[in-house]
Amino acid sequence: LGTISAMTQPGGTTATGAGITAISTLMLGSINYAADLRSIINLATDGQPNDGTASPQQTAINAATAARNGGIDALTAEFVGGGSGGEALRDIVFS
Repeated sequence: LGTISAMTQPGGTTATGAGITAISTLMLGSINYAADLRSIINLATDGQPNDGTASPQQTAINAATAARNGGIDALTAEFVGGGSGGEALRDIVFS
């Protein structure tokens, strides 16, 4: 929780890929992680990835793929709030 709270949050951006990478790294590195137990990430976001990288959607897709390849069993997502961005989640979820 301290690591998440300490993350900088620049105004107006949604660093989806960085969030997926951070939580999957913490989960897979945890003493509580066991490959024989299901590990699930649930992402709640209010917008499409727009973190200042050249391709924020691809960054999020790459992070989701790395999480899956690393041992995360599922990544689900919820789009909350108004505006656009919910359609971007289709490319990053898996189960």
